[in-house]
Amino acid sequence: MSEIKRFQEGKSSELDNSDNSVLNQFSSQFLRGMSERMRETYSEAELDEFIKERFSFFQEAVRRSGMVRVKSYKFSSDSQEETRFNGRVIVEISAPDAPYIVVTVEALMRKLDLRIHLKLHPIMGVVLSAKKEIEKVISAEEKLEMFDYIYLEIEADVDIAFLKHVESLIAGHMLAVQLVRNHRQNMLRRLESMEKEIDSVSVISADTKGEWSKLCGWLKLDNFTVMGSITFVLKDSDSADYIKTLENSGQGILTPEFLLNSSNNLMNVLIEHLWKRRRSEFPFALDRIRFHSPVLRFENLMMLSLRVPDEKLGMVEHVFLGLLRGSSLHVKNIETPLIHQKMRYIFENRNMLENSYDYNEVVRIFSATPKFDLFSSSRKELIQVCDSILSVNNPNNIHCFQINTRVYGILKLMIVMPASLLTEVAIEQTAAFLKAKISHQHCEWFEARGSEKSRLHFEFELQEELQDKSDLPSFDLLQLETEISGLIKPWETQLGELLRVQHPGEEGPRLYERYVPLMPSHYRARVEILEALENIQYMELLKENDNIQFDLKPFTLPSPLTESVSLLYVYSNEKIHLIRIMPVLQNLGLHVIDQLTTRIGNNEKTLGFIQSFRVTRYDGVKIDEVRFKPLLGAIIQQVYLHKTENDPLNGLALLANLGWREINVLQLYRNLSLQLSAPLTRETINAVLLRHPRSSRVLFETFACRFSLDSSFGELKYRKEVLLPQKKQEFFESLEKVKQVTDDEVLRSLYELIENTLRTNFYLPKDADDTGVSIKLDSRKIEQMPVPVPFREIYVHDVGMEGLHLRFGPVARGGLRWSDRPDDFRTEILGLVKTQQTKNVVIVPVGSKGGFVLKNTPATREEAILESQKQYRRFISAMLDITDNMDAQGKVNTPAHVISYDDPDPYLVVAADKGTATFSDIANEVSEKYDFWLGDAFASGGSVGYEHKKEGITARGAWECVMLHFKEMGRDIQTEPTTVVGVGDMSGDVFGNGMLLSKLLLLQAAFNHQHIFLDPDPDAEISWNERKRVFDLPRSSWSDYSSDLISSGGGVFERHAKSIKLSAEVKTMLGTESDSLKGDDLVRQILKMKADLLWLGGIGTYIKSSAQSHFKVGDQANNPVRIDTSECHIKVIGEGANLGLTQLARIDLSNDGVRLNTDAIDNSAGVNMSDYEVNLKILLQQMLRSGFIESKEERNELLASATNEVSELVLANNRGQHRLISMDSIRSNRNFRLFRKLIAHLQEIGMNKRSEYIPSRGELDHLENVNMPLPRPVLSVLMAYSKMEVYDALISSEMPLEVELSKTYLGYLPAFLRNHFGEKINDHPLKKEIVSTVLTNNVINQAGSTFISRMAKVTERGIPDIVRTYLVLEASLGAPEMREHLYAMNDISEKERYEVLIELEDVLKMLVRNVLYSQIKVPGFDKIEEYHALMCDLIELPANSVIPENSAGDQSADETTQEKNETDEQCATRAVDLVRASLRRLRIAPDVMHLSINNDFEVSVAFRIAESVEHTFGFDWLRERLVELEPNNDWELEFHDILLRTLDANKLGLLEVLLAAHTPETLKEQDLTSLLEPLEALNAAHLRAYVQSLDQVRAGSLISLTSIAVILSHLDFIKNISPQS
Repeated sequence: MSEIKRFQEGKSSELDNSDNSVLNQFSSQFLRGMSERMRETYSEAELDEFIKERFSFFQEAVRRSGMVRVKSYKFSSDSQEETRFNGRVIVEISAPDAPYIVVTVEALMRKLDLRIHLKLHPIMGVVLSAKKEIEKVISAEEKLEMFDYIYLEIEADVDIAFLKHVESLIAGHMLAVQLVRNHRQNMLRRLESMEKEIDSVSVISADTKGEWSKLCGWLKLDNFTVMGSITFVLKDSDSADYIKTLENSGQGILTPEFLLNSSNNLMNVLIEHLWKRRRSEFPFALDRIRFHSPVLRFENLMMLSLRVPDEKLGMVEHVFLGLLRGSSLHVKNIETPLIHQKMRYIFENRNMLENSYDYNEVVRIFSATPKFDLFSSSRKELIQVCDSILSVNNPNNIHCFQINTRVYGILKLMIVMPASLLTEVAIEQTAAFLKAKISHQHCEWFEARGSEKSRLHFEFELQEELQDKSDLPSFDLLQLETEISGLIKPWETQLGELLRVQHPGEEGPRLYERYVPLMPSHYRARVEILEALENIQYMELLKENDNIQFDLKPFTLPSPLTESVSLLYVYSNEKIHLIRIMPVLQNLGLHVIDQLTTRIGNNEKTLGFIQSFRVTRYDGVKIDEVRFKPLLGAIIQQVYLHKTENDPLNGLALLANLGWREINVLQLYRNLSLQLSAPLTRETINAVLLRHPRSSRVLFETFACRFSLDSSFGELKYRKEVLLPQKKQEFFESLEKVKQVTDDEVLRSLYELIENTLRTNFYLPKDADDTGVSIKLDSRKIEQMPVPVPFREIYVHDVGMEGLHLRFGPVARGGLRWSDRPDDFRTEILGLVKTQQTKNVVIVPVGSKGGFVLKNTPATREEAILESQKQYRRFISAMLDITDNMDAQGKVNTPAHVISYDDPDPYLVVAADKGTATFSDIANEVSEKYDFWLGDAFASGGSVGYEHKKEGITARGAWECVMLHFKEMGRDIQTEPTTVVGVGDMSGDVFGNGMLLSKLLLLQAAFNHQHIFLDPDPDAEISWNERKRVFDLPRSSWSDYSSDLISSGGGVFERHAKSIKLSAEVKTMLGTESDSLKGDDLVRQILKMKADLLWLGGIGTYIKSSAQSHFKVGDQANNPVRIDTSECHIKVIGEGANLGLTQLARIDLSNDGVRLNTDAIDNSAGVNMSDYEVNLKILLQQMLRSGFIESKEERNELLASATNEVSELVLANNRGQHRLISMDSIRSNRNFRLFRKLIAHLQEIGMNKRSEYIPSRGELDHLENVNMPLPRPVLSVLMAYSKMEVYDALISSEMPLEVELSKTYLGYLPAFLRNHFGEKINDHPLKKEIVSTVLTNNVINQAGSTFISRMAKVTERGIPDIVRTYLVLEASLGAPEMREHLYAMNDISEKERYEVLIELEDVLKMLVRNVLYSQIKVPGFDKIEEYHALMCDLIELPANSVIPENSAGDQSADETTQEKNETDEQCATRAVDLVRASLRRLRIAPDVMHLSINNDFEVSVAFRIAESVEHTFGFDWLRERLVELEPNNDWELEFHDILLRTLDANKLGLLEVLLAAHTPETLKEQDLTSLLEPLEALNAAHLRAYVQSLDQVRAGSLISLTSIAVILSHLDFIKNISPQS
């Protein structure tokens, strides 16, 4: 049976002598040291092998009297536990039993930071042979030789070199343990002998000797573990061999054996220490040396040195090394030698009574102080300690004291603190702090713990240069206390104290309770209390509506970074994710080194977040935190609060010292510059401004100089004359450093924009949420403006939108749209305003247009609408901020806090547009808030006003044009079935209302963005009724149309269907062979089908010219369905919606015979009615302010009562413009050259021929050569520009508003209001504008687009003079009544009606021309009565009131009379012929007027004379021929006008000659032949030549301008005849 098994079965080895071998004995003793649990980890075989290996080592160790082995663990090949022992090392030690052997080994393992996994420590007795061979292993007994066996398994590096190092270290310590064991008794005896030898010392008192003698006895009594002793022989203190070792005196660790093993380090330390105290007169010392004990505790050894005389050797010094035993701590200090003496000294010196508080406190102080330190400290030092501690009144604070010592070069500090603070961490922190603060060679410290106050004592051996100085370095102990408090006081405690100081009363504790418990541990570990205090103070500033704060300060902690680092704090209620904050910091020009985020909160709540960033500038420049903190902090805060944008220009805060609002100004001008079609990108402009911060700053300073309200800038005149020129010079000087051309151009263009800014709201006092910046520009002074250039424009920049409003005159009107083109919305608006200009020619204001884009469009439609309404409101507000207002007395006032560089400008109105159809009430609400003089007239179409869909006014206006188109074709769409194709659905305003305007419409196909409607053979009545039903349904669609009422083969289909099956009926209707089509293909087929009318009532551009690409159309959504004009088979197109066709497509179709105008003409009724609404509201608002209306409700009722009249007035404008285009078409066919001249003239005054798609020169030549009129769409544009020219001239003139012009104004108003208010409504604020608008439309609609410009050219008179003359002669002639009469005629075609109207206008033109030629002063309205009477008399003369004599070369009078009579008989019943006859007679009116007015002839006489001259000389025939001749070029056109003037001049000259040659009586009585005899007698040759040439032409010779010029030249002699001759 093995010993292992026997042991496991509990049998003693002594009972079985058969197995009683040494191995079994060892095994039995070794296994007693293993626990059962440990043994169970081994198998029997493994354990047997383990024991054998240990025994083998034990044998060798005993043989050597001790041995150490360190090796890596060896695993058996079949071990399954390899991972368990991976990296393990076995340490084996066997040596004679000695005290402290195990604790020494354990201390060494701790020092080496080696973890012990397994420890065995059996002690075995051995019987050895003479050769030290083990004969027997038995239980340990004192009388036997005993060996310790230490077995350790540790976790360590298995590197062989490391294992050897550990083995060597252990061997050294084991040597020390054995030496201490071997010499212990000798050393104790020597210590005991010292008690007597001390008596031989004579330099100290007996009392003192007694204390030291007692000390030796006390140490020997198991209070001191002596580890070494030695005796030194002392010589002269100044000699080099002052200290010599007494031979063989070394014991324990001071034996040569150990000293050699430690390389004599210990001896060197001893001698150095003794050398330092060589001059000390006191012979005894108890001190520490700087050498760690190799045994027991690895701490500095305590040294007792006793200098005594020796009879033989002289002076010797006995030295004992060791450590105080733990038992010594239990000995009362009052009973301890030396110490009780020092205590008694203190009691007596401070007069402390026994058991008094101070007495007991000193006892406690001594009890808390380590024994050795009481031994080593002098009584003077100890009394300082006691006095200092007793002086502490507040035990909760930290106190620092300096303890003066007698030893030079030694600094002692005592730190007193609350006992709770004295932790290991606090000790380490304090020691590290003081060691770093005090320059020293060596430092030791000890702690003294008390129940309330504890202490740290530090002893510094100063640098050698301070060793011999009595004056120690001075310290600010209060500062030291503060610094140590910051180190060791609990963070929470320090913060609480600081909060109480900074926030007295209840506020400090409140803040502590609110924040500190929620601060995470990692925050407390890294944040100093002052920083935490600031954090709390900033977090207290966080509010619900101000939930972000900012701080910037220098980063003061040591950093490896070479550049200057700043610390940026962001405080917020909610965490700001890095993806959001990092771009903001980058745009500020900050490089983020690192970031920390701290959440102040727990599992239940969060107070906020603190995010800190270490930052530097990208350009490496040091950040001046004090200077830039307000700028950077504000930007970050405002970006987070969505009050400004995270924009690269924010970098100008650091570069140019600009705040976020100031940067907003530069952002505005940058964005505006980009909208002006600049070829540069946003990135380019940003880079320029950031590259040149000086120029950027001057740009803003120029802006500030213009508009800042700071009184230091002075009055406006001073700014203009002094400051702004200086700023301009400064700006251009800054450009001298700009090297790149592009940079220079960018900066100059921005300066130009600022220089021509007229107003801004930037300096208005505003709410924090009102962040919009608006400016008003004098656009026509800015060179970079693309054409057409507006009169003024307002640009608005805000964090959520950009907006723009273009006005082409002081009184302008147009819609504000929600644009979806952020990159070029100005280009979009500029394009639309051209159409608006055309539309607005029928209304008072000229064209304007505005729009805004959202910068952050929400995902859902509902949210997007809410956001658009919010931004629309801000857009309107920003515009009104800088718009003048008008008070009740009509005085214009500039907004307060706005510096204005332009004239009073109070007119600003807006209207609904794309995306803003329901926003009018919002605009009017803002207007009311601003107390704007227009009130809710500011925006038409609101809840109080004319509801366009209900009135159907836009559709009705377009329908008037459609009806006229068909009438001009000889059809009546109201009474004849008409096939229709439509774009839109019945819920739409224009489409729905339009498709109900005739009950005979046959709507065969229609589509919108959702559905396709097909009805191949509709029943007019049934389909109309169903359309009406669907129209009345709220939010209806084509899917609501009853399928039962659709004709066979038709239906309603999804617009985006993949395949739609086509019935035979539909295929026939569409003209296709396809059995099915995709939705888009079906729409294309619908657009191609044949129909009478295409009614456009939905959004989209569906027809283009073949010369255009889809891309140029600008409506990408409808690219798949759009057709070319060559594919269109429609007869009439009604454009109820905008942009249904491109302008080029309109021109192509018009040239191909399709009847159409433009969208601006067709759907202008909506704009017109809105303008009426605005103007009537302005008027009624004036009545309300003046008290003529009692309430707003009454005003609303009056406005509603005028609805029908307003509608009719509006529709009349649609008819008027359409008829003008139709008449101009006839005129251009007759005199194409006149219109070419008009085009050239309009180009000269600003019309962009290319953008308006005016035909090129070659295209015009072609039209002229094939005798075709200008296309109607082109005539529409020419009409608009002609009206704009006339309106601008009238509005800018000093036109007096006489009674007659006031009648024009009153005629503009509904009769209902005129009757209701009478003369009270005569003073409209826009009276002049209204009159100018009405006059412009009336004159141009009647006289034609070419009338004004041509009349101005030939007469060299101004437009106001021409208009006034026209009005006088129009009224005199009774032209309005004649037109009314003509329009009432139902028995004539539209073409004939137009021709007669043109004849009427030709007469008027002739009259105007002659009056302007003949009169220097324009006739006033007072002449109307006189002229009118003359005209009436002239028209009423009998047909035979004069019998014309044969004119030169004319047929016989009889033949002429016969032809006339035959014609009269044929047309006797036609009223139109009577009108034409009157007009023919009126052609002589200028001459009759001349004779009647200037010579006082009766009308009949004047007519007879004038008619005789006209007929006799063939002037009437020549004029007709001249008019019939169409000029072929501009020169011929000018020649044509010259000949007309020459003809009139010759006729007038003849009359003047006759008047001069005869008396009035003669003229009245004689015929013309008799009257001409004197003239013929004197000028026979001239007259004969005239007659002959005239006869030659009449006989059939070629009639040309040249031949007519030759004929008229024969009458030049008249100029030479003096009227008096």
